[in-house]
Amino acid sequence: MTRILVVEDDPEMRELIAITLDDPALQVTGEASSGEAALALVSELRPDVVILDHFLAGKLTGLQLAPAISALVPETRILLFSSHDLTAEVAREPSVHGYLRKAQAARLPDAVRGLVDA
Repeated sequence: MTRILVVEDDPEMRELIAITLDDPALQVTGEASSGEAALALVSELRPDVVILDHFLAGKLTGLQLAPAISALVPETRILLFSSHDLTAEVAREPSVHGYLRKAQAARLPDAVRGLVDA
């Protein structure tokens, strides 16, 4: 089973992500709305995948948070999930393993499986 941490400041989007990931092989084990809360949960839960929004509550953006997550739990795969086009920024950040626009939310299960199987 793939353990997933969802880091998203919008509670409705967090719920949509959980619904989209309704699959016996995928388990949302935690949720956070800020980078600071996410770091605490990453240390505690050691998820296989973090689905990470870029704009979050708190001081950190998703792209700032990704290297910190990788430093804490290097084996965790990070999927940046944003409504903004961050293709160029993601290409420059080696701690981000995948990127998906929110308009493509239906592809989340396949994107998560692709990261785990990589």
